[in-house]
Amino acid sequence: SVRLRAADILANIRSAIITVDDGGVLLYANPMASDLLGADLESRMGTPVLPLLQQSAPVVAEALALHIREQRLANRLEGSL
Repeated sequence: SVRLRAADILANIRSAIITVDDGGVLLYANPMASDLLGADLESRMGTPVLPLLQQSAPVVAEALALHIREQRLANRLEGSL
């Protein structure tokens, strides 16, 4: 099915994918996000993720915080670790 294929792609893509709500609470993170950030993001689902991002990917955290403050949808943010 399409959902199973999408889940498989998200789980195996070599890019970090993170989804947060309007308050910066972690809704989804693929395994590569955990690997790149060096954190078990699965255990942090439902918790604020900006403090973690500020430590490990400050450019991404800053851009994400801006989008949250301005209530704009961020489709893609890039930064270095």
